[in-house]
Amino acid sequence: MPRPRRTTAPHGTSHTLHLFIPSLHDGSPLEASITVPIQLASAANSAPRIRKAAVFAHPYGPLGGSFNDGCVVYMRELLVSLGYIVAIFNFRGVGNSKGATSWTGRAETEDYTSVAGWVVSFAAGMVGAVSQSSSSSPLPAREGREGDSTAKEGIELLIGGYSYGGLIAAQSPTASELVDRIIEARGEYAKALKEARDMAERWQESHSDGRTSYSSPRTSMTGAARPHAAVTVTGSATLSPTSASPSAPSARLDLKKARITTSYLLISPPLPPVSSFLLPGWLCLPGYSVQTIMEPGTLANRKSRMLCVWGDDDVFTGVKRYRKWAERMGEEWFQGVEVAKAGHFWRRQGLEEVKREVEGWI
Repeated sequence: MPRPRRTTAPHGTSHTLHLFIPSLHDGSPLEASITVPIQLASAANSAPRIRKAAVFAHPYGPLGGSFNDGCVVYMRELLVSLGYIVAIFNFRGVGNSKGATSWTGRAETEDYTSVAGWVVSFAAGMVGAVSQSSSSSPLPAREGREGDSTAKEGIELLIGGYSYGGLIAAQSPTASELVDRIIEARGEYAKALKEARDMAERWQESHSDGRTSYSSPRTSMTGAARPHAAVTVTGSATLSPTSASPSAPSARLDLKKARITTSYLLISPPLPPVSSFLLPGWLCLPGYSVQTIMEPGTLANRKSRMLCVWGDDDVFTGVKRYRKWAERMGEEWFQGVEVAKAGHFWRRQGLEEVKREVEGWI
């Protein structure tokens, strides 16, 4: 198995885990990078009971898209600065991820779900590690998984993507469906989820006394590739499954009872007819239509807030089509933003406008 590229977080503001996560579709190892804000470590003894996690997906792989895309990296850094644990990953057949791009997008949707489940499990492990000393900040008034509406512990999950990644994100499972997939997980994926929770707890423990310098970083793997391998955190300790302290706190966030809320952040998602070219096989699936993925009724059924940003010079989806589509959305849950002089391929100036909109929306 090839080793993924190692990156270093800028200015010591975050720690990054490099790993492989088995896909729920067929077990294919997916190359992923999970970045944890350093502020969660420095505030280990007073962290809020609500953890924020995000997944952000890349453009179409066969056309050069990957998790190294400039827009994807920019959004990761932005979300980390806003306190999110952020997961970016390569879809099947891209980078060091195994498998091949599908014609229907169903396999990629399962890839997305796999990574989302992993980062939610990681966030749940961190919540449990500080639950006895954390604040009792109430959950925001957002729709999510039904359960104990009075629960003061939970996870805010931001589901995002750019271009093709946004199209896949839009059809990812709801919060309730995702938690069910986590609870019902079996085999290698279940092992990966357990390892995610263990890593989170140990990561938080390792910073509880202010330690910040450890052994030199090296990249390793987890999940389908090497279920019991260590995973390195850039700038932190090597998190080996065998190194957990016997006195480690056992209390963790119970996903069956916790309230999981979701919101959607879509950057330049392709609308029909372009989406039909990216997912031609979707048209052959009984009961499915690629045209309905981005339909207002379909998206409204998710009962989640959504921010969609596009440029007025997008070469794939014309601005008139975006405007007409946005007009049909519900004002209560949807916010559409058109950025002047921006195309489908975002430059720094346009991304700075996206940054302002995201900060205001979150």
